[in-house]
Amino acid sequence: MLWILPALAGGRTLREVMNADPEDFNVLPGLLALMALLMFFCCQYLLWGSLAHRADKAVQIAAVCTLLYGTLYWSLLRVLDDAGWFTKALVAAVLASLTAFNAYLAGHELLLLAYEPQVQAQAERSAGGDALAFSTQLDAALGLPALKQDERQLRQQLAEAQTQAMTMAPAVTVWMEQARACEAGAGALQRQIAGAVESPAQAEARLAWERKTAECQQIGKLARAQLLAHEQQGQGRAQALQTRLTALQAQIQEAQADHAQALKRAAPGIAAAHASGAGRYDALWKAVAAGTVPAWSAHGLMFFSIVLDSAGLMFKLLQAPDAMARRRRHEAGMARAEAKTLGHLMSQLLRGAKAAAGSAGGQLQSDFNQHTQTTLAAETMVHVEAQAFERIHRRTARAQSRTGQPLPGLLRRMRGALDGMRSRGDARFRAAGVGGAAT
Repeated sequence: MLWILPALAGGRTLREVMNADPEDFNVLPGLLALMALLMFFCCQYLLWGSLAHRADKAVQIAAVCTLLYGTLYWSLLRVLDDAGWFTKALVAAVLASLTAFNAYLAGHELLLLAYEPQVQAQAERSAGGDALAFSTQLDAALGLPALKQDERQLRQQLAEAQTQAMTMAPAVTVWMEQARACEAGAGALQRQIAGAVESPAQAEARLAWERKTAECQQIGKLARAQLLAHEQQGQGRAQALQTRLTALQAQIQEAQADHAQALKRAAPGIAAAHASGAGRYDALWKAVAAGTVPAWSAHGLMFFSIVLDSAGLMFKLLQAPDAMARRRRHEAGMARAEAKTLGHLMSQLLRGAKAAAGSAGGQLQSDFNQHTQTTLAAETMVHVEAQAFERIHRRTARAQSRTGQPLPGLLRRMRGALDGMRSRGDARFRAAGVGGAAT
């Protein structure tokens, strides 16, 4: 009984298996088909199990996918037994596509089982590169480079304004030098007054000193006013620049916070894109290109999976058909021959019927004319008289509804008309019957 399952997997139905002997079946394609189905289930389980949001349903999803794959594979294998050359080539192309897809999954999953640490490290490097590229794109989208450039310019302008506020302006320097020269002149006059004897000349010198002292005070006042104006102007510009810098820094902090949140939201997806699902295959071949996974091993395992998965289809196409396949081909050939024969007979009968109808056209036209005169004409008259009777009946009903009294004269005429129509119809039908019998 061990041959039943491979026979079923090779494209046979349960009825065929039960009604035949074990030697009627070639079980090798079925055994290889079961192996391909097992490979497909394992690949699907590993693929869906690598996805965090579907890992708990990996077995169910893999079972459903394998059932669909197996049903299609079984149906196509069964079609190969009795199909024509064109259909067989088309079915073989579809089966080859399914086999290539299964081998693609199987080879990658085998390599991932063998070199999981290397592939995981490559996936992390690829995810880091993508995260960096995403961060750069996000910076450009948020305008952070331009904001930081503006911040640097404002800081430079603020430093220049603060330096300028602490530096004497040329006009202020001139006034300060004039004030110092004036004070020096006043001091010289004061010394002259102290060394002179009381005289009119001394009084005149004292008066000159007082004038010089007043002039120095005036010059000093103007110099201090210029210095104060210069300091206020510098401080006002520095304060305005500081206000702009504070607002710009707040904007930069907000953009950086948005950037950090967006990067935090995208980081799991970027990592999952390289570490789960088909993204692992891309990381695998990047690891092969980087040399961390041997190239000969990668291509060798892929070739092994292709051979293992396509062996069943190759044996099915190249091996001689078994007894059941020959029986199905014989029955299909007999059915096609019977259909062709029946089609040929029907076409011959149709051509003969057309020829017979053409030769008997005159007789058929005569019979149709007689039928028209005897039967169709009588039926038409009966139909017309029945419509007339119906109109009379409606008029009578309306008249009775208006008067509330029966109309005996009209009823007698209707009864007479009805009797006349019946007698004429009976006579026509008897005449038609007599004529048809004579014919």
